[in-house]
Amino acid sequence: MSPSDVVNSQGYNFSTTSTPPIESKMSTVRNANYSKWNGSVNNNWTTANNWTGGTLPSASRDCQIGVGTNTTLVNTSPVNCANATLQTNGTLNWNNSTFHLEVFSTLNIQSSFNFQNANQASIVMKGTSNQSLTSSTTFPGHLIINNSGTSAANTVAVLSNITVNGNLTCTDGRIAIPNGRTLTVGGNVVVQSGCVIDIQGGGKLALGNGRTLTVNNGGSLKLVGNSGSKATITTSNSSYAMSVVVNGTINARYYTFNHLGTAGV
Repeated sequence: MSPSDVVNSQGYNFSTTSTPPIESKMSTVRNANYSKWNGSVNNNWTTANNWTGGTLPSASRDCQIGVGTNTTLVNTSPVNCANATLQTNGTLNWNNSTFHLEVFSTLNIQSSFNFQNANQASIVMKGTSNQSLTSSTTFPGHLIINNSGTSAANTVAVLSNITVNGNLTCTDGRIAIPNGRTLTVGGNVVVQSGCVIDIQGGGKLALGNGRTLTVNNGGSLKLVGNSGSKATITTSNSSYAMSVVVNGTINARYYTFNHLGTAGV
């Protein structure tokens, strides 16, 4: 590009030591502090050279898991990622174990990600500041909320409609289900002491058939909607029934319980 290629309607002088700006194709800027799975050695998570740069992901290092030479095997527990991106057509194989994947910041599960032998596995949101959770693929295992941040920074926000086939256990922190989002849990939901499930106006928590939401002593269930948009606890199918047991605290206004069993709340 030269000065003659530029429309200079204001008559500005061009630098005599440099040329006008150059237009280039779009560039992608990446956080350098990440490990991407390539599976070039074997399928073990703990083999460093299966990851770009020969560095394992960690609580302070991101992971990206997509298609590699070998699929990814969770061969120890826990395995850690700061921000975790589970990419389309990638695979995580838990080998029917109860091992944990711990995520310390954001979790993004893209469409058509493959979870193998993961019915007993757990994903743990284990940050010390606010986190977010997005998923376009059903997770067959369990979800654990264990955020130990301060009360102003301990929220795990559900940013898409998410389905977990196993249990949801809230051990510490707060999980927030905002307007327009549904968290579907095929198993039971337990809110332990020190944890809050916050279902906001227009948000929904949906349980499987015959399942129970239990709020333990010291735990809290917040169901606060508004006049135009209720906070809802329901079932994943209109023919199902559920139970709610509250031994802790419930804070409710503009809310709905749908498909409660005969025991009620």
